[in-house]
Amino acid sequence: MSAARMLVEHGHDVTVFEKSRGAGGRAARRRRDGFEFDHGAQYFTARSRVFRDHVNAWQQEGVVEEWSGKVVSLGTNEKRSPTVRYVGVPGMSSVARSMGRGVKMYCGHRVDSVVRGTAGWTLHFEGGNAAGPFENLLLTMPAPQASALLSTACTPLAERCDAVRMSPCWATMLVFQTRLDVDFDAAFVETPGPLRWLARNSSKPRRPAGETWVIHARPDWTLENLERSPEAIVECMTKALDDVVETRVQPLLSIAHRWRHALVERPLGESCLYDDERRIGAAGDWCLGPRIECAFHSGMSAAARIVGARYEP
Repeated sequence: MSAARMLVEHGHDVTVFEKSRGAGGRAARRRRDGFEFDHGAQYFTARSRVFRDHVNAWQQEGVVEEWSGKVVSLGTNEKRSPTVRYVGVPGMSSVARSMGRGVKMYCGHRVDSVVRGTAGWTLHFEGGNAAGPFENLLLTMPAPQASALLSTACTPLAERCDAVRMSPCWATMLVFQTRLDVDFDAAFVETPGPLRWLARNSSKPRRPAGETWVIHARPDWTLENLERSPEAIVECMTKALDDVVETRVQPLLSIAHRWRHALVERPLGESCLYDDERRIGAAGDWCLGPRIECAFHSGMSAAARIVGARYEP
């Protein structure tokens, strides 16, 4: 969305095709039975001046607020340094929706292949439909998915994507009848077991009332259990949460979601990929690192390559 926003502001006619029901990718929000969960990215930080300026603008717009919840580390005596954490409001996907205003977007369109002809790039979708031609094509999905499309469209870029390593993550969303008796709102889990992160989602600003939690599994545990049923994952992760918080509370609602490409473990090491001759490129957090800010800068850098501008994060 950062790439689309910059291209629109430079006067380009931009069309976004999204395979999911809405924009935002892993900065996602799940709704169920009146409850809501940020089941992907939990928050974001702002380190660079450029990104801080955008965050300030989003705060003025009312789509971002600081999350002042107490975040701790469990299983270590090391204290975490104070960090300003931001969240989209009323959910993490709000930022992407804000950036997408005025951009032509077609959701529920999964691209199966891309073909370059004399007039530009044509996209072929699951189900047999197609769109194009387009002068420029930018792929902003996770690196393994970008590589699959680039393998026939631009082999050198596909090979660069293959150098990136991303790991999966099982996420579980839970609703409890009463408040869990813990003295924190979120925790990085350093003890042995399946869990890596847990958070009281309802502690974030402008979330619906209710005791809602999101817990993330470790990448290695997720990989070992990648093909297990959601029901089995819920059982395992709920028990692990019981062990960590030393309580035995039965959830009213439980949902598991598998993110196949959740965390960037080995980034590309540059802001984006782009072939000037073939007019095709790729961008994402996987170019620079596992943060929303990295995804933002990667998209802006790719758009700058298309318009021939200079971009400095």
